[in-house]
Amino acid sequence: MNAIVGVLVLAVTDLFFTWAYYQYRRPRPGRWTTWELPAQAICLGLVAGIGFGVALIGQSLFNMGAAPVDLFEVGLIVMTIAAAAASHVFLRSWLQRVAWVAEAVLVQTPVEPVSLASLRTNNSGPETPPQSHSFPGGRRRPRKKAA
Repeated sequence: MNAIVGVLVLAVTDLFFTWAYYQYRRPRPGRWTTWELPAQAICLGLVAGIGFGVALIGQSLFNMGAAPVDLFEVGLIVMTIAAAAASHVFLRSWLQRVAWVAEAVLVQTPVEPVSLASLRTNNSGPETPPQSHSFPGGRRRPRKKAA
């Protein structure tokens, strides 16, 4: 029974990691992803989930000699792994689709057109470009030829 619970804990940890990864890698991540405390809590949850899952599986393997392995338990473990893999693939593809839609919305944001007349009458900057101070006289440094 501990093996089943261990595999379930690892599956939930995998889904939690997939969700957290896509929350932080979205085109426009949420504001909470910039805070340090949620990132630390997510990392702590992932490490704890992996540790508990492996410990429960190891405990069931260590105590295997005391009780025979039932075919029912093996079937539940296989079904849990298959369900976790399927839900991982589904969650990953869904989160990617959500990210693509969000990126498409960001790309299609309307931009206000600017007329040439407004650009010509704009007196916000100097008429001449600023001089470069990298070389005496304001000239740019000549590029070195490749060897």
